Amino acid sequence: HARDPHRGLDDTECRKLLAERHLGRLAIPDFGGPVIFPVNYVFDRDLIVFRTDPGSKLDAATER
Repeated sequence: HARDPHRGLDDTECRKLLAERHLGRLAIPDFGGPVIFPVNYVFDRDLIVFRTDPGSKLDAATER
């Protein structure tokens, strides 16, 4: 059966999709609107783990 695109994902569907993929997008708020970064990630026991270089925009966002 096809999934209704207007219905949100339940926990099981969300975890399955996260575990099947390793490329995602991280959106962080900025003064001009959201800034979106592609990230490679690993899904491990309900944690999404990714790394970023020091001095990145993500560092600046976490300092705000």
